Amino acid sequence: MGNIETASFDVMTVPLKGSNLIEASAGTGKTFSIAVMILRLILRQYSTATTLVKEDTTPLYINQLLVVTFTTSAVAELEDRVRKYIYIAEKYISSKAETKMQTASEFPFIVSIVELALLNGDKVQIERTLKDNLLLLDEVNIMTIHSFCQSTLNEFAIETRQLFGISLFTDTDNLLETEINKFWRKYITTLDTFILRGLDLEKTKKNLKEVVKYHLDGKYYAYYEPSKNYSEIDSSEMWSNISDRVYEEKESGLLTIETMLTDVTVKKAIENSSATKRTKDKYISVLSDTKAFIDVYAEDGGKYSSTKAKTSLPESLKLLLDAYITKYYNVEDYIQRLFFIDINNLAIQEITKGYFHFLSANNFMTYDDLIDKLHTAIKSSSSERLKEKLNDKYKAVFVDEFQDTDKKQYEIFYETFASNSILFLIGDPKQSIYGWRKADLLTYFKARSQVDKVYHMNVNYRSSESAVSAMNRFFKPVQDFDTFLYNDQVDGINYMPVETPTNS
Repeated sequence: MGNIETASFDVMTVPLKGSNLIEASAGTGKTFSIAVMILRLILRQYSTATTLVKEDTTPLYINQLLVVTFTTSAVAELEDRVRKYIYIAEKYISSKAETKMQTASEFPFIVSIVELALLNGDKVQIERTLKDNLLLLDEVNIMTIHSFCQSTLNEFAIETRQLFGISLFTDTDNLLETEINKFWRKYITTLDTFILRGLDLEKTKKNLKEVVKYHLDGKYYAYYEPSKNYSEIDSSEMWSNISDRVYEEKESGLLTIETMLTDVTVKKAIENSSATKRTKDKYISVLSDTKAFIDVYAEDGGKYSSTKAKTSLPESLKLLLDAYITKYYNVEDYIQRLFFIDINNLAIQEITKGYFHFLSANNFMTYDDLIDKLHTAIKSSSSERLKEKLNDKYKAVFVDEFQDTDKKQYEIFYETFASNSILFLIGDPKQSIYGWRKADLLTYFKARSQVDKVYHMNVNYRSSESAVSAMNRFFKPVQDFDTFLYNDQVDGINYMPVETPTNS
């Protein structure tokens, strides 16, 4: 894949050190692998390195590990799997030979890890370690990204410069709806009747909500200028102000075109074109009537076509004519478009003002605030103490469903843990293209270029061989088409064929 080499991931031998990215297709065993690596970590003081890479053998306990994922159901599944594997490992050591054989048959990977530990450590000590970790399972740090941010802000309130007693506010949709309704009553219902008659009110309200919601999500509206005070102009005056301005611009544009049409070079250009005589005559006959000339130009082959007569005209004249037709041919539609831009700008300013005032007045934070606040703390010039404390607390960090992270979330984990803790980022890059949960492809590419090692998991244990084969054929790049092509990246997302187990 480009200049970045990837190695095949083997959960039993992968070095548990440094910063790592695991590219894992669906059904390849991400949850299984995280649980196995956790078992390896809590027994690492008894294990010699299974690769040529030297690993830390300092004792680790389950409450010194952090696993972050994106849904509460994924949290529950990971907790269950980790608990199960540690329990099975502990029972295996103390069980009789017959039970050990059954465990070896059902859970060979657990047995391999335990047997490796027994080669290098005392059985009683290993059993004690596993029992201690079972007792610590209630302190396991498997949580969603927002839970991690919230617990960090609360635990390290001084280091993150947060107020004590801040509450999480989750009903943001209803809050947004309330603020939109306030805006609607104040600015929309007071518009002149002739404006309201021309509006699709349901569509207008839906559009307002989308624009403001995108703004709150960090996807800023192209026309919005934060430094501008949009409430200076009454909404009922907006339409007349825009209308007056547009009609002035229209007349000015018309005069400019009229002046250009008096230039003899325009007539000569038309006469010398390869257009039909009928077309030439039509253009020349209206040279002294600017509006009629614009009509002929617009109707010649369609609004945006390039006919022989059009092509012969001076470029500066064509640009003016095209702009005039686009804006002023349906002038009321153009005025309405500009009106909605101003209304959207006003909505962003007024609705977000009310939205954030409510949160601030009640000492509330939203889910997005949690990430923003922690990211700000991590990026600040005084963040070293916070990073030091987090690295003391978490010796190994696993970020599951990494493809769903955005720039801020990635920077929180990479800048905090990549240098001084073990960091594994696990995800399917193919899913980043959908933008779920603010997923960001550029963030994924950045992570891929910054980590120490990149691995791939491409054996699917969930689907049939025929289904996997069909998907491979469907996504396989062909000439002039690649589903995951990303032109700006040398090391883009290339589809790696998925396999099925040998005896599937």
